Formats: sequence, structure tokens, C-alpha cells
Amino acid sequence: DFSNSLFMQPAQFRKVQILGPAVFEHTDFADGGWFSGSRFNAAAFDNSRFGNPASFTDCEFLGSASFAQAVFQTSCGFEGAQFRKSVNLSKVEINGAAWFCDVQFAQPPDLNGTRVRGGGDFKEIMQTARVEKQPGNNAQQGMQSCVEGS
Repeated sequence: DFSNSLFMQPAQFRKVQILGPAVFEHTDFADGGWFSGSRFNAAAFDNSRFGNPASFTDCEFLGSASFAQAVFQTSCGFEGAQFRKSVNLSKVEINGAAWFCDVQFAQPPDLNGTRVRGGGDFKEIMQTARVEKQPGNNAQQGMQSCVEGS
């Protein structure tokens, strides 16, 4: 459990496998975080702050993943990530670009209140939203209304 931690240097969690819940709630990644190629069961990054770029490229999330109310001061990348269960990206603030190229979502992500100020690649999110037209699905509407500067 890394809740309420402060990482002054870039957090390096590349190619790790966390078997239990990965809890990084209220964590300050002052110089960014690198989780590329890692494998998580449940993961919680709620209310965390990434001061520099964050990379979740090629990560696999076997359980639910939540980034609710996280702040990415610059950019974040989720290229090639796989989300096997629910994904909560609600009220996330991204002050740079967000990259979701080749992401696989088992369910449409929750994007309620999310803001992206620097554009990016949202093709997979939009495709997921088009496939899953169900009451309460806000993925497509959320992405259309939350991206600034694209």
C-alpha cells in the first residue's frame, strides 16, 4: 500500500507484477511515474498527482482500475494497456496530452467530469463507446465534451 506517499524522483515500477491490490491513493508522483509493462490485479490511483509525464503503456489491469480525481500535470500514456474490468477515469484532470492508442477496454470507461487540455489519441475510447450503447454510458459523450485544445 503506497497511499499518501511522496515520490520525489520518477517512480519506476516498470514490468512489475502486483498480485494484491495496488493502492496508490492520494500519492504524489512529483517527478512522474513509469509503470510500463506492469501487471495489476485491482489498482487504485484515486486523488493522486503526477507532476511530470506518467506512463501506463502496455500495462494489464486484471481487476478494476481507478484513477478518479487524479491530476496529470503534463501528459499521460496508456498506449497498449488492457483493462479487463471496470475503469474509473472520472474527474481526472490532464493538463497535457493523453494517449490511449491501442487500449483494450472490457467495459466503457467512466469519464464523468474528466478534462484533457492537450489533446491526444482517444480512438479506442470512442470505439468502445460506440459499441456499448447502454443507459448511463457516458464514454462517448464524455470524450466529446472533455477534450480541450484538440
